[in-house]
Amino acid sequence: MDKRSLLLAYTLLILSCSKDKEDRATFDGDTMLNGAWQLTNVSCFCFFDEDTDFGATTLLFDIDRDAVTVEHTGNDVFFKEQGIHAYEGMEDKLLFGPDEAYTFLVKGDVLKLIYVDEPNIADDEVVFTLQRR
Repeated sequence: MDKRSLLLAYTLLILSCSKDKEDRATFDGDTMLNGAWQLTNVSCFCFFDEDTDFGATTLLFDIDRDAVTVEHTGNDVFFKEQGIHAYEGMEDKLLFGPDEAYTFLVKGDVLKLIYVDEPNIADDEVVFTLQRR
């Protein structure tokens, strides 16, 4: 009788762990990001000229591929280099590799990407504000 109870507990443990992995693999918190977004502002402890054209940067989220395409029509790079960048998602976070993460917040047609900063560095907070196109 004890062996059956132990086997049942072990089976339940294995099934619950498997479901957790499936949940992470089917992340859908990014569905509201799908489509094109134009950069409108960058807020940080840095300086930009008054005529800085943030709008020259566009992000195209493809949630089916878990990728964002960054396009620049100007010379400045604000978010990432031009190209396709894969990400992983967890709840309200986008992870670009082990050392780069952003919290995202969508309100209507406005997206904020907030860099998850290093708490020991005082001046690395960055917020990217984008408008849906």
